[in-house]
Amino acid sequence: MTYLQPYKLISFWEIMQEFNSGKFIHAVRAMTSLHSAAVFVENDNALVVPAKNHKEFHDYIDFLIKDLEKHGLTTALVSAKKVKELLDGAENVTVKNRKMVMWQHMEKTYLKKRCDELGSRIADELDAKKLLIISPDSIGYYEDALNKWKPVTDKHPSLIEDIDEAGKCIALGRSTAGVFHLMRIMESGVKLFGSALSISDFEEKQWNKILQDIGNEIEKRWPSHGKKLSTVEKKERQKHNEAMSYLKSVKLAWRNEVMHPKDTYTLEEAQNIYSTALAFMANLIELT
Repeated sequence: MTYLQPYKLISFWEIMQEFNSGKFIHAVRAMTSLHSAAVFVENDNALVVPAKNHKEFHDYIDFLIKDLEKHGLTTALVSAKKVKELLDGAENVTVKNRKMVMWQHMEKTYLKKRCDELGSRIADELDAKKLLIISPDSIGYYEDALNKWKPVTDKHPSLIEDIDEAGKCIALGRSTAGVFHLMRIMESGVKLFGSALSISDFEEKQWNKILQDIGNEIEKRWPSHGKKLSTVEKKERQKHNEAMSYLKSVKLAWRNEVMHPKDTYTLEEAQNIYSTALAFMANLIELT
């Protein structure tokens, strides 16, 4: 399958043409060929179209009007409504036992002009609407971020905005901006971890100092030697040590000695921080 280049502005019309699929494009092409289906009857000074074709064109124009309204393509919508008026103004007739529709006193060139105008206005308006392409492997960051973090947001809903924005920034290639949102999430997570261990605040934002303070408190509460721990105490020590190991993974991915983003992050670095922060926060909710 062919994918468009990610992080590139592209018009809606280019996308439609690139993939050449969907009822919209089919309807546009059908309507711009309406005049081709019409036959001029000189004796009656009228245009006729088989009733079956007329119904198909009517369905297409109704679909287009609904879609044009939905996408705010107002100029094209005016043109589409004029074509619909033409279709509605046709008379039902029978020609040689065939059901037809007929437009009295209408030339084929006039019908063609109206159809060409519709196609041109749709193309112009869609061309003016710009979209930003997201690569297939980044869609999850944009659409599914909150689902991935649901266990965390269920317990800490105040993090929803930063989680959602971090995912969207990474999906759109704004990796450094994504890390800034992840920093806010991690600051909350570290505070929650500290609170679970009765550490009121971390005087410094240096990773090594944070990890040292947490490690010292874990060792103080559940010493690794010198005191026999109960089964419950061993489980507590293990859970806190697991959270500590996830926090160390975040520190390694962060690539900075302090809990503030460095000047810039590549997309790969931001994705690594995202995944390690998610793992840490998902593990942390069992302690808070």
